[in-house]
Amino acid sequence: MKQVILRLAVVGLLLGILAGQARAEDRYALTAIRNTTDVTINYFYWWGNYSWDEGGANAAGEVSLEPGASHYYAREFTPGDEGSVPRLNVLFVSYTRGKYDGIPREYPLVSARAPAQEEGYYKHYHFGWRSNGRLDLFESR
Repeated sequence: MKQVILRLAVVGLLLGILAGQARAEDRYALTAIRNTTDVTINYFYWWGNYSWDEGGANAAGEVSLEPGASHYYAREFTPGDEGSVPRLNVLFVSYTRGKYDGIPREYPLVSARAPAQEEGYYKHYHFGWRSNGRLDLFESR
């Protein structure tokens, strides 16, 4: 019985070490956004765990995404902070086919953890139309 418990403890320790090594190899937070609509979409983005009102407006970049185009985001982890993935936030003004609604829509996106900035690692999202004709941002599957 003691041998079984000891073996289980060793296996658990090894799995923990291997998981830590895999996590330490991940150096980037990666997100891709594609415009699948027929209109150009203008939006703001910023990295951080805070909203637009809490400081996102001061740190934001702006993108004008043409129909069919994609934009790729990569953020290298801060040394010593590999345990947390930086959050990419997106803010755009709501649009219903033919007119802007004037309603700001803010999305905190989940990025993929990755060891390199390569296409296969990115977490993908896309702008598209809801059935009611309203523009929205969706997670791509």
